[in-house]
Amino acid sequence: GYSQCLLSDISVSQIQTGIKVQGKLEWSVTITNKCPCVQKNVILNCTGFQSIERINPSLLRVSHGHCLVNAGQSIYGDQRI
Repeated sequence: GYSQCLLSDISVSQIQTGIKVQGKLEWSVTITNKCPCVQKNVILNCTGFQSIERINPSLLRVSHGHCLVNAGQSIYGDQRI
């Protein structure tokens, strides 16, 4: 269709949680769809991304420097992952 969404409508923010895991600071990352339209198959460039803790692959699947968000399923307007 004729989506009105832009790349800038996908927002990625991160904050330190104050927790250390194996001596490294933990970060909480939130991905938000700021467009009122549903976005699907959202893929982020996450070259260099590392995690000590297991990440639920239905939320973020990392493969060869790309991250598939929400298993490619719908991210509704103002929804946060």
